[in-house]
Amino acid sequence: MENDILIKIIEEYYQSIYNYCYAKLNFNHTNAEDCTQEVFLILMKKQKKLNLSDNIKIWLYKTADNVVKAYKRKNKINDKTLNIDEIEIAVENNFEIIDRNEMFNNISEEDYILLKTYYSNEYGDKEEVANQFNITVQKLYKQIHKIKSKLKH
Repeated sequence: MENDILIKIIEEYYQSIYNYCYAKLNFNHTNAEDCTQEVFLILMKKQKKLNLSDNIKIWLYKTADNVVKAYKRKNKINDKTLNIDEIEIAVENNFEIIDRNEMFNNISEEDYILLKTYYSNEYGDKEEVANQFNITVQKLYKQIHKIKSKLKH
């Protein structure tokens, strides 16, 4: 019975946790896959201590955050070393990008991750992106608009 619940949790949340790790690790597939697998290994090891029916989603994201931080420390990954070319930003409203590296200094890391996740989804399911960040789709659109406004200045 417990294994059935565990399998259901993995099937339901694997992709979301992967996407979260992928964004936090500068869109590196290999690193994100390593961290995602580690999150679910920890889940399997601790399943007897956890109440799997209680808000497991929060636990998974918190664990993913801790795993990513440890992975970055271990592998000396610096958040400031971002490959800006990997992000596709729709240039609209006639704002110029003069220096791409400086442009992203105007926004927080959380805003940067949200923006990268939003655009890396290739205009796919925005509801999935909103769920990943625990916000509504309407709030997602407002956040993206605010971030793009910050980038213009």
